[in-house]
Amino acid sequence: MGYPINDLIIADTIKQGIADLIAQPWLIKNMMGDIDLYPEIQKAYGQEAQNCTDFLLNNKINIYNKFTLDTVTLPAITIALGSSSEDVGYRTSADVSTMNITYAPSDINRQIKYLVAPFVPESYDPITGIFVVPTDIDLGAVNAGQVLLNPVSGEGFIIEQVLSHQVRIEAGNQINWSKIAIFPQYPVYKAHVKQDWYRQTFTVAVSTSDPSTLLWLEAIVGYILLRYKVTLLEKRNFCESTFSVSDFAPNSNFSGPEIAYSRYFSLSGITPITWVDDPSRIVEAVTFKNSSGLSSIKILSNLDSPAFLKTDTEAWETVIDEE
Repeated sequence: MGYPINDLIIADTIKQGIADLIAQPWLIKNMMGDIDLYPEIQKAYGQEAQNCTDFLLNNKINIYNKFTLDTVTLPAITIALGSSSEDVGYRTSADVSTMNITYAPSDINRQIKYLVAPFVPESYDPITGIFVVPTDIDLGAVNAGQVLLNPVSGEGFIIEQVLSHQVRIEAGNQINWSKIAIFPQYPVYKAHVKQDWYRQTFTVAVSTSDPSTLLWLEAIVGYILLRYKVTLLEKRNFCESTFSVSDFAPNSNFSGPEIAYSRYFSLSGITPITWVDDPSRIVEAVTFKNSSGLSSIKILSNLDSPAFLKTDTEAWETVIDEE
């Protein structure tokens, strides 16, 4: 989502709505359907639906994202941001959200390093799938699920088991690589998405050179903002929109050759604004070691170390809490 430019979203919603009304003129009759409900109104204004249709089909409705008096051509719709402020009702601690984004290294100009840099294995047995690793190679961060990789060709096999100075892949593969390397299981970056909500109010001005056509243009914009609220506004994260409309009057600020009449929609809604934390790698393994190089952890407990503890390879122990 990022930082939404809702001026453009509202402008495009109105643009698409007008195109839809032109393609489906029956919608204009639906828009002005109240005229047919009351005989006295139908008698006096029965042609309004057709007049509105003719107006829409025969005039280009100009849409502007900034009210520039010297360049506006009537009929016109102009959109301008009135206010934008944080909606404290939607605020969360640290702006947290449930969203995360996964990035390929190339997306963010970063690299994924080898877990174990390329080295020459001592031997490989295709019957068992076991590579024997030199004793000076540290396999402390290597786990099943990671990838045994040919650093030249990029061909790889999933590691099924890590033994003492050995790694095992699926048996039966004929491999004659000169070097091997070990690559992470998840060669991607992830970033937490932070989120805040803002309440924004826009002024949507409809302007024409004639009061009658102004009423039609007001009806068109109001109908569009209601009919496409879900499909074109909420779908683009301008949510819970409401609007009010002012009375129409001559627009004394308009400096064009025509007299302009305007009406103003005050359109409000809330919108999420998102950003990402710094991308980081996925933790694939945690290893504790003591000075002898064995996995080591001490647990505070009122119980002795368990009997199944293998003290030759497992250097963790229980520290008795005397209190």
